[in-house]
Amino acid sequence: MNISIDFSLFEKKTGIIFKDKELLIKAFTHSSFAGENPNFSVEGDSCKTCNNERLEFLGDSVLGLIISDYLFKKFPNFREGILTNHKTEVVRTKTLAEVAQKLEMDKFILFGKGQKHSFKNGIGLNQRNILADTFEAYVAAVYLDQGYFTARDFVLRILVSYIDNNMSKETLMDSKSLLALKTQKYLKMTPSYLELNRSNLKGNDTIKVGVFFGEVCIADGTGETKKDAEQYAARKALLTFDWPK
Repeated sequence: MNISIDFSLFEKKTGIIFKDKELLIKAFTHSSFAGENPNFSVEGDSCKTCNNERLEFLGDSVLGLIISDYLFKKFPNFREGILTNHKTEVVRTKTLAEVAQKLEMDKFILFGKGQKHSFKNGIGLNQRNILADTFEAYVAAVYLDQGYFTARDFVLRILVSYIDNNMSKETLMDSKSLLALKTQKYLKMTPSYLELNRSNLKGNDTIKVGVFFGEVCIADGTGETKKDAEQYAARKALLTFDWPK
């Protein structure tokens, strides 16, 4: 089964013209399409592996290296915990899905019939996951087709504004570590965190976490992940006290 997709507009948008068009097709092939088309193959792969899942695996690592390298070099005075938090924020599903949407990647994804209907009518987590996975698969495809430096230039061109904007957000500081240091030093206490509530609206998780000193809840925070919620709760707790200078 041969698939022909006109990627010319997309390649013009990204500025990257692929040498291996089948690799590009593979980056946009969802597993549901391969599952419904047993005769479909790309670059000799069977239908079991002719989707973008393996590329997504590689793209996650390539993307992580590019962002880590950028942060490490640009912010030499930031310690590991802060760099890790900023990297996590940049490569999280929501951010990558937003970027994929701006690049209109959704117009080129090959879906099975059922998944295509679900994607087009879906809102929230499932749709975001597919878009983010496709972006990671595309980064891997660029890396394999044209090398690390082309992949790096593309990623930074697309994501650098997210990186620099996020670096200025106080909520991205390692508030948990800072709170632990301050409370142990000045209060001789160690904060603990407890999930208070979890809700899901249209596929979007919202988690509420409280930060406790003993049995007393000092502050709470909400986020799409427990880690985010804990950081926001810690940030609010830091603002509760008048710490020594």
